[in-house]
Amino acid sequence: MSAPAPSPTDHRPRRRPWLTWILGALFLVAVLYWWGGARGISAARATVAGVYAKKAQEKRREKDWPAAWQNLAKARSWQVNAPQVLRAYADLLIASRSDDPSLLQVLRLLESQHLATAEDRLKMGQILISLGHVGAARAEYEKLTEAERQNLEGLELQAQLLHAEGRPDEAEKLLRHALSQAPANPDSRLRLAILDHRNSFPEVQARARQEVWEIARQTDSTGLSALDFLATQVQLNGEEAAELITLVEAHPTAPPATRFAALSARMRARPQDRTAILAAEVAAVRGQGVEILTPALSWLLQEQQAESVLDLLPDGLHLKSGQLLQAHLAALSSLGRWSDIDALLRTQKTLPIPETYLHLWKARTAEKLDSGIQTVRHHLEAAFAQTGRGQDDTAARLTAETAEKMGLWDLAHHFYAEVATQQPYRQLPLWEKVHEMALRGRDTSAALASARKLAQLQPENLVYTTRSLYLALIAGDKIETTLQAIVALGPSSQDRTPSVSLLQALAAYRMGDMAQVREHLAGLSATQDLAAGQRATCAGLMASIGQTGPAYRLAESIPALLLLPEEIRFLKRAL
Repeated sequence: MSAPAPSPTDHRPRRRPWLTWILGALFLVAVLYWWGGARGISAARATVAGVYAKKAQEKRREKDWPAAWQNLAKARSWQVNAPQVLRAYADLLIASRSDDPSLLQVLRLLESQHLATAEDRLKMGQILISLGHVGAARAEYEKLTEAERQNLEGLELQAQLLHAEGRPDEAEKLLRHALSQAPANPDSRLRLAILDHRNSFPEVQARARQEVWEIARQTDSTGLSALDFLATQVQLNGEEAAELITLVEAHPTAPPATRFAALSARMRARPQDRTAILAAEVAAVRGQGVEILTPALSWLLQEQQAESVLDLLPDGLHLKSGQLLQAHLAALSSLGRWSDIDALLRTQKTLPIPETYLHLWKARTAEKLDSGIQTVRHHLEAAFAQTGRGQDDTAARLTAETAEKMGLWDLAHHFYAEVATQQPYRQLPLWEKVHEMALRGRDTSAALASARKLAQLQPENLVYTTRSLYLALIAGDKIETTLQAIVALGPSSQDRTPSVSLLQALAAYRMGDMAQVREHLAGLSATQDLAAGQRATCAGLMASIGQTGPAYRLAESIPALLLLPEEIRFLKRAL
């Protein structure tokens, strides 16, 4: 039987619905642009972004973190700075306890659109204090209304400011007052108890411990915080440690890290149970998946159980996940098996960790196997390049810290400086590290540059100011400008610190006024408060005015390894 003749309709082109949708969307965009121009397009994008931001907020409240981040990413792809998108981004960063600089940047954007709440300002103040920007934190506090300053959160921020400004007694008194205003608040009760736990009187400590234990028996978030605190205490006895584990295992939201901390507390309280506890935990996680294995392996490494970690990762299991591979490498390094690490890193297989961390492991391995300093430096440079020259803050700082541990001061100095330029809200502590690396590398010009940067970041800081002027004088850099700046310090600061007295004596020495050198050194009694390099300079100045005996006694205890080249020259004058 012959096949039927094809129908005329069989030759019609097949419909493509996706093409219809695309053409329709393009038509809609064209209409919007014709009707409203760029403003219409922006409004449409903001609307779509708002829909995704709302979904992200819903998923955040449901604690569905992957879905929340996915919806936020879609929202940001439509309009990154839409108000709803920024709000959802900030709320998700707070809920996930992400890095402070990222959250601060988003809160600043909300502030620029006049959308920042009092809670946002309080959060910005706290972050700025943690990053060392006390003046900026004080400015955020001043923006609060009087009512906002007098509530619990406002008083807490004020206490943090007082502590950061060097007034710890006032800070603790205010914090106690703030927490006592909310006696029914479980979090306030716990924090007051923790403050009392630090008291030197045994009876106060005993009451505080009883209060913490009472709170720890609750099954809410405050109870979990109390459990975390108790797990860090070394004074637990065997019965308390056993109860702590029971409470942790009964808490509905206690993470594995809290349980493992409680197990460590149990082993501290009853060392005779250590072997049995470790064996039971190894047996419990053997053959489990990555999510269960990872926290267990971290705990075993913390407890110096590298052999157990390797035993739990047989037959190439460590190649299944980056977390497992990091634990495997850490265990091998703990056992000194660097040749095995080298063989693993040279494998042709694709290893499941980022290139940054691969290069860091290769740098450590090259150092341990004496493969040459150039190989070590090459891998550190490659690791830092993979961070986007400091854009990935965590990986970049880890690379800088690795170079620092290896004594490669110039590389560490370079890395910390680049991270500082990329992370504006971390500049102060990072530039402190830059300065420290310059001093360790005995690089006067780099030390002077970093000292000037710190003085620029905090011009009100007398320590930073005097340090930059001191280094300028010993380096002979911009002497005239430096001398003018020293005069500008004014007579009111002449009697306040040994550093200023030394600075003025050094300035007089540069001017050739030995009488003034003698006068300023006479007012410098607390030389023990000076840094080693400053003491060396002081000893040299004392020798220059004929005080050879005191100069020698001061100089003989100063190790030359800690000094800059210019300070060594002053030291030699006294010896």
